[in-house]
Amino acid sequence: MKNWPRLSETLPHLNDPRFCGNCGTGEKVTIWIEHDEKDQPELKFVSLCIACADKIIEPHPRLYAGMGQNTPFPGVMDICLLCKHRSGLRCTSPLAKFNGGAGINIAASKPITAFVDGTRTGPDGRRRRTGWIERIYPTAPTNCTGRQFIPHD
Repeated sequence: MKNWPRLSETLPHLNDPRFCGNCGTGEKVTIWIEHDEKDQPELKFVSLCIACADKIIEPHPRLYAGMGQNTPFPGVMDICLLCKHRSGLRCTSPLAKFNGGAGINIAASKPITAFVDGTRTGPDGRRRRTGWIERIYPTAPTNCTGRQFIPHD
C-alpha cells in the first residue's frame, strides 16, 4: 500500500485556524480532521478555504472530514487563538488527555443533531442521493480549563 502524503504535513500555511493552510487567505475557512490509512480520525487538522477544499479534498486519497463551525476541539477553536498551549492547529496543554493529562473541560453549547437528506458527489464525479447525521453547535465554545493566555510584553 502506498504511503500517501498528509495535508497536515505538506500544506505551507498551517499555523492559524483562521487562514487557509494552502493559499493563506482568510475567506470562508473550514477545519478538516485528518484520518489514517484505516479511515480512523487522528488528532491532526487542516484549515482550508472553500475553494482550496473543493480542489484538494476530493482528489486526495486520505480521508478528511469537515468539522462544523463551532465544534469544540482544542487547538482549532477561536478561544484557542490567544492560548500559550496552541501550536499551529494543535493543543499542547499538559492537562489534555491526548497529551497525557487528567483532561480538560470545554464550555460549549448543547449540539443540535440533524439528519441531512441530500446528495453528494462520489469519486467518479456522479452525484448520489444520500443522507447523513450532523451535530450542529449553535454557538462557539466560551471557555476551556486548559487555556492559559499568552502574556503580553
